[in-house]
Amino acid sequence: MKEALEKISQTYKARFRGETIELHEVCDSITDCHHSTPLYLEEGKLVIRNYNIKNGRMVLTNVSYTDDLHFDQRTSRAKPESGDLIITREAPMGEVCIIPDHIECCLGQRMVLIKPDARKVNNKFLLYALMSEYTQIQIGKSKGTGSIVSNLRIPSLKELKIPSLELPEQTRIGEMLGSIDAKIEVNNKINQELEAMAKSLYDYWFVQFDFPDANGKPYKTSGGKMVFNEVLKREIPEGWESGKLGDVGKVSMCKRVMKHETSLDEEIPFFKISTFGGEANIFISKDLFELYREKYSYPKRGDILISAAGTIGKTVIFDGELSYFQDSNIVWIDNDESKIPNCFLFYYYQTEPWVATGGSTIKRLYNENIRSLKTVFPNLDILNRFSKIVNPRLEKKHQIEKENKKLSELRDWLLPMLMNGQVTVGEAEQELGMVAEENTKYEGL
Repeated sequence: MKEALEKISQTYKARFRGETIELHEVCDSITDCHHSTPLYLEEGKLVIRNYNIKNGRMVLTNVSYTDDLHFDQRTSRAKPESGDLIITREAPMGEVCIIPDHIECCLGQRMVLIKPDARKVNNKFLLYALMSEYTQIQIGKSKGTGSIVSNLRIPSLKELKIPSLELPEQTRIGEMLGSIDAKIEVNNKINQELEAMAKSLYDYWFVQFDFPDANGKPYKTSGGKMVFNEVLKREIPEGWESGKLGDVGKVSMCKRVMKHETSLDEEIPFFKISTFGGEANIFISKDLFELYREKYSYPKRGDILISAAGTIGKTVIFDGELSYFQDSNIVWIDNDESKIPNCFLFYYYQTEPWVATGGSTIKRLYNENIRSLKTVFPNLDILNRFSKIVNPRLEKKHQIEKENKKLSELRDWLLPMLMNGQVTVGEAEQELGMVAEENTKYEGL
């Protein structure tokens, strides 16, 4: 179904064909925030700021607080309540979220509180309507001129045109798209737990040195012998060795890709240092990819990629997905896992400082820097036991990330199609079921 409707989707992007209604017509109120800066404290009443709204969700990390007096001042015009929407006016413009249940908050600067009229609009539908390309294009333009604007003016916000559907259909669409985002959120929490478990095990075994000894007891805590290592300049368990990363791994990099060889056409993702570890925004052709992969170095699945410039030493385990990498700025270790597992090196070089041989901090890594990195080589039996526990968790994390990518793509594809009536909720449920069925085989990992 998805392939058959791609052209229809492109038609939607060119022009929305359905009935519309202005935002203010389906809201009880649209209230600008106070333009003064609140008193920020380390505890107290929650203040939602621009960076707490991202991808349709309220992100309650790195939060700010204020006292009762400033909270009352900032809620005097309208008090934010569960189910209301918040939209950012600038920096960035047009980010929107629903206030979750049991959250008491006030707004920081450059935000607007939207109170939907539940008799006219479903708040989840309104959320996705405001996130849709059709509405976001309106948000990015000043009314009447078509020029790009730096902030969202209240009159323009009130006059935004959103798709107009019957309330029951709105509710079905809102619930459908909301279920996809809920699944993504659950998956993200699972991955956070998997990562925390693996990192905690690494810290316990290789930082505190309390890996299981021959009797199954924590090594250092139970009196295991520690010896000072002259190379590493610290104590390590007896029987462990030290050396250089170049003793076990070959440092490689991709063939250089020229600027004119990249494009915005979504074929093979090309990662520059600025997008390393995230989503690529430029691409290379399949033909060029196949040519370079055949003739020059290319990482294998499980190799450790390292950023050699920018944020020095950022490490990623290569997932094997077809992609290409900026030469010299992103390198990888073609490692001999019979001596030391990749999963150990992955965590080891997240905790070790990236410094030059002389001890001074460097602005970029060169191959020789990486080959000469001092490395501890724990007992191979301990490494294999660690790998046996951690690798299945990393594999599950990888599969969940793949599922989330598919879910995000499905949500973004369905959003305009549902709004314009070109896909029914029933058809959307079939697509969602296919994604779920495809990923059930990984649940037991």
